[in-house]
Amino acid sequence: MSQFQQTLNSYRILAHPLYTIGTYDSGVTVLSQQIRALNLVWALVESGTVNCSDGLEPMNIAIVGGGFAGLTFAAGLLEKNVNADIFLFEERDTLLPLQQGSDSRWLHPHTYNWPREGSQVGAAMLPVMNWTAARASDVVVQVLTEWTRLARPKSNIHLYCNARHLHIDEHHTENGRFHIEWVGELRDVDGTVKTNHRGSAEGNSGNFDIVVLAVGFGVETSTNSYWRNETFAQPSLHQPRRTYLVSGQGDGAMIDVLRLCISQYRQDRILEELFAGKPTLVERLKQLETKHQDPGYRELFNDFEDLKAWCAGEYEELLNQLRNRLRRDTVVILHILVEKFAQLFEPATARISFQNKLLIYLLYRCGGFVPTTSDESQLRLEHGIDDERYVKRHGVKPELQLRRILSGRLRAWLPIPPIALSQHKQSDVPRWEGGYFGYPGPEKLASALPPELKREWRKEYLPDAIALLGSTLSSAIAGVIRASHFDHSRLRVTLHRTVIIQDEELLQQTCDYASDFEEKGSEATAGRTFPNDSATIGLAYGARQIIRTVKGVRAERLNEATGQMKLEIASRPMSRKVRFVLAIPLLEPEDHYSLQTPVIGVIYIDSEADDFFVSDEELEALVALAQRFLSEMEKRDGFSRIRNQRPSLTSTTQCARREIPAEVTDVFEVVAGIEPPRSTRPLQLNFDYSDFAPPQAENRKC
Repeated sequence: MSQFQQTLNSYRILAHPLYTIGTYDSGVTVLSQQIRALNLVWALVESGTVNCSDGLEPMNIAIVGGGFAGLTFAAGLLEKNVNADIFLFEERDTLLPLQQGSDSRWLHPHTYNWPREGSQVGAAMLPVMNWTAARASDVVVQVLTEWTRLARPKSNIHLYCNARHLHIDEHHTENGRFHIEWVGELRDVDGTVKTNHRGSAEGNSGNFDIVVLAVGFGVETSTNSYWRNETFAQPSLHQPRRTYLVSGQGDGAMIDVLRLCISQYRQDRILEELFAGKPTLVERLKQLETKHQDPGYRELFNDFEDLKAWCAGEYEELLNQLRNRLRRDTVVILHILVEKFAQLFEPATARISFQNKLLIYLLYRCGGFVPTTSDESQLRLEHGIDDERYVKRHGVKPELQLRRILSGRLRAWLPIPPIALSQHKQSDVPRWEGGYFGYPGPEKLASALPPELKREWRKEYLPDAIALLGSTLSSAIAGVIRASHFDHSRLRVTLHRTVIIQDEELLQQTCDYASDFEEKGSEATAGRTFPNDSATIGLAYGARQIIRTVKGVRAERLNEATGQMKLEIASRPMSRKVRFVLAIPLLEPEDHYSLQTPVIGVIYIDSEADDFFVSDEELEALVALAQRFLSEMEKRDGFSRIRNQRPSLTSTTQCARREIPAEVTDVFEVVAGIEPPRSTRPLQLNFDYSDFAPPQAENRKC
């Protein structure tokens, strides 16, 4: 069975083209659901279940649910140019309805991975429907803006909101197809009322080849739903002290206890505010978080109790910081079902993230709240707790969402626990290769795409700060070269950074080419990714030395040689007029580096000028400029609210150097005697905006 079919089986209900996204999974973050949605697109495309060419009759695909999963799945289909009419059904009046206008909740794509490497990166790093950490309402704006940009030019998107009646059944005559009837309002792709359309509901029905259930996890039955705005985190304006009862033992309950107990609590800030400058403690927590991933690990509470023994100074300072942050206007009671508080830390009892277990433990040690198993009604009566201060976080029942819209025959297909939990566990680790959503169709056809499609393809998320840095360095280098670039032929300069995408180390173009003689904006090439063995930049990456064309090489031979080095696998062919190419790698220390190779990035230069050549003397000036750039980047890990974050841990096994292939040694040479620019410590280029600039605390000794 192929990996594509294996992936599809985790989404598909029995052998039918009825798929669910994340319904039976425990990881319920926005990012997890988006990755699952894109993994499903990848599996459908690569298995040939959906077609990406225009030669056949379009399929009809129904997506039930206009939340993050449903929209991301639809966007993935659009990016792969799937030949289908896509019907998107949303039960409520707008897209992303749960998080729409939710200003009291924060979304951060990676924070639940803390303290792992990359957990503080504020960008989701998705190739489709990307977003950055912010209030839930602001993330909605980001994602809807991207969705509208992708979907508005398309004519194959049909969006129905207020789909209050939706019924899915097997097609009565055609095996493997479905019949759906619905009552809903036809909307513009962004969820607004169509022009010249009154927005009134209409009854309709249709036949569908594929149905994807992206119904989410359901809405809580309590009146104070998790995503509704409230004032728990705000100081009381009328009473000096108010008592709250929080009932539940999941992440939602823990977050509300933290908000009610800690002054100026923000989910995206609290970890760095408390743990900055405590390296020994953080290192121990990394070890415990690794253990926490083992389902059989039951000693987390005891290990938290032993933290003081690892670094007494840092631990006591942490508790003092938290004690100073305790609110004095609230009393919080946490009602739990387990017999004692320590049982909350066992995997069989409560599904709580590692970071929330840690924070609730520390808050418990500071006496910030009172855990109890007493009767809730009695507690409310005893403490005078009204409905406004009674917070129920008892979870949701996602399977009820499915049963409500499926016919009796289809409901019989649905798996029941524990079968559902084992057979339908969907990975939230990306399955697709870097650049996959930058071109239409399956991977096997990518290299055969026409050159005009390859000009702006294989793009991945590129932080604006990196684009600015790349543009600044490239334009400075172009200015230096221009002094010896006498004619008006094309000169191009750009910077590629080394980036990890799906455990693959790629080279990503950080900015459009700095060039005097191309129409501005004619090539939006920033963000493109290249395999690290492709073309001239791949030579410099593999050799870890400066590579340039041999003086006097003919343009025809240079063009032929770049074709031999797999350029056309990742890009359109190089211009046949190019006569000179130079690639300068930026390196980390050889003995200690953060990437699979010590290559931070590669500066790329090409020219169409006759007899143009960068001599050793001129090259030394360029290297000095690039060395100064690296030195300045090393001095600071951030510029106030722009921070340099390592996105992930990578292999510490050094990749072997690669020599210039023998078949192109007549075209390219290693520049002997001039060392590439090199940092003095491990360095990656991943500067990005952060809403929070943490205090620059010095490391403290235990």
